[in-house]
Amino acid sequence: MELYTQAANAFRMQKAGREAGQCFEKAASLQSSKLNEPDDAANTLTEAFKSYRKDEPEDAARCLEQAINHYTMKGNFRRAAGHKQSLAEVYEVELSDEKRAAEAYETAAGWYEADNAEAYVKTSSEHTEPQPQSYAVGD
Repeated sequence: MELYTQAANAFRMQKAGREAGQCFEKAASLQSSKLNEPDDAANTLTEAFKSYRKDEPEDAARCLEQAINHYTMKGNFRRAAGHKQSLAEVYEVELSDEKRAAEAYETAAGWYEADNAEAYVKTSSEHTEPQPQSYAVGD
């Protein structure tokens, strides 16, 4: 597992995101299946997400969804909401998938709201609801 993580970080330094992501995924798989460390596996999957994000956005989204599922199963909704918001940004920006982006933003806003994180709710809901335009005098 350590060797996969070291290799992933070496690939990251070389700006080889795809290869780094693959190594992080292998490390996460070992953490989950062989070492029974699902929390560490979820954290490693978020590193895979970061590595894949620019060049392999679908793989990035897949890894982050796995981590989000783990966090929600553990009841860590604020952390899951933050990652869901990042996932929504990938859908919106890298993949131009407005439908999946809106769904992810709405889910993140709901989780923030359930966790009484009102400031975060506003940030997430700004992406899902049309905002009224305000104009200054003279525009």
